[in-house]
Amino acid sequence: MNKIKKAFDTIHAKEELKEKTRQYIYDNVYNKKHSFNKNKSNKLVLALATVLIMFITISTYITPVMAISIDSQSSIQFEVNKFNRVISVSAYDDNTNKIIQSLNLKHSNYEDALDLIINELESKNIIDEDTYVNISISTKDNNMGNKVLNEVENKYKEHYKNLNCNNTDASYQNEAKKHNMSVGKYQEYKNSQQNNPNLTIEEFKKSCIDQCEHKNQQKGKNK
Repeated sequence: MNKIKKAFDTIHAKEELKEKTRQYIYDNVYNKKHSFNKNKSNKLVLALATVLIMFITISTYITPVMAISIDSQSSIQFEVNKFNRVISVSAYDDNTNKIIQSLNLKHSNYEDALDLIINELESKNIIDEDTYVNISISTKDNNMGNKVLNEVENKYKEHYKNLNCNNTDASYQNEAKKHNMSVGKYQEYKNSQQNNPNLTIEEFKKSCIDQCEHKNQQKGKNK
């Protein structure tokens, strides 16, 4: 407004007319320009906030907070995000690799994914009600781990007589990935090492987890 006033001071006309003209220019040009810049700035802030929210949401969605592995004659593992959705699935032999490719498990609820895997393993005669089945829950969130563990035990223990469900040390996840093993089988390897310190991980990987568990039980009885 001061710039407009200075410009009008050099014009010779009645003060009333000059004042009205000054006010008109200020209201219709100067104010509108600043209003436009303000609106433009607000839109930019809103756009940046939207992008940030999208980034945080996507980042949260693709971050695993829990791994669930099903180990018996074969092994399958899937990772779950904080929304209880499956974000990755891993198989460790040709048979289970075909199974996970046929099931399309990604983005499904982890309970549905577990049901589909168990049912498919049974339909392919990989497991039955007498088979030793190890289901491992691995997460840093103890409350989540205990909740899922209880759900799994209550759901499957009556049908599978030799079902073993456990919370697995979350620190094993990276080591298991490094050795291309499920976290449940890797924990069994660590348990087996207590009875057989000379056992190599390559030897263990060639064994089914039910065979390993049987050996561990036998050695435990012989101590």
